[in-house]
Amino acid sequence: AQPTINNTGSITAAQLTALASIGGTTSRAYNGDTTTAASVSGSVSGGVGGDTFTLDAGGVSLAYTNQHVGATIAASGTVAFAENANVTGWVAGDYELIAQPTINNTGSITAAQLTATASIGGTTSKTYDGTTAAPGATIDSSVNGAIAGDTINLDIN
Repeated sequence: AQPTINNTGSITAAQLTALASIGGTTSRAYNGDTTTAASVSGSVSGGVGGDTFTLDAGGVSLAYTNQHVGATIAASGTVAFAENANVTGWVAGDYELIAQPTINNTGSITAAQLTATASIGGTTSKTYDGTTAAPGATIDSSVNGAIAGDTINLDIN
């Protein structure tokens, strides 16, 4: 009689390591919102037998932490790996990411540039009266460069 041999071994998924960072346009002037033109890029390592992978960052969203000067870009969501070269004939489940990579906050929102103008008008001359008062003088002023919805006035006091 032939001996009975029970199946006792198993193959576990090879573990991949992902590195990711935020790049592209990471700084901009204040515009009142949290959107960014930055992007996530990175690499995946750990393939065996010539298998290589690329980082799929399609599940990651980027936004500034708030819309104010000094805010940084934060990432939310998850990355995945995509096949670059399948030499060994691997199938889904043969590989797994060890952990989601840490994507550090970066970038900044800088102050929007404003321009201000002021001019003195009205009565700018007077007869000497021992004071520095100019009761007939007026000041016209304006501030340009504010984003839609923000109202900025020049304080002339």
